[in-house]
Amino acid sequence: MHPEYDELSLWDDAIRLVSENKYDQAIYLYKSMAKNGIDEALVEIGRLYEMPSTATIEQDFSKAATYYKKAIDLSDDMYAYKGYPFSATSVNM
Repeated sequence: MHPEYDELSLWDDAIRLVSENKYDQAIYLYKSMAKNGIDEALVEIGRLYEMPSTATIEQDFSKAATYYKKAIDLSDDMYAYKGYPFSATSVNM
């Protein structure tokens, strides 16, 4: 990540990409943020995988659950639990 390109800029870019239906590109940015310790990005990736399939992303509830679980495992923040529709034990990791 470029020093002048902070997490807030990445987050704004990811939101813009989602609004433009460029979900695969948004996932790329969210994954980049998650690697830099922004656990909330994992929740957003999970939400994108829950959506109906589009030209740029296939609906995949198993992947969604995996990302929600990662967010919960990495964070004690209640935001990680928001929207987590699956039992962590119901998904084979």
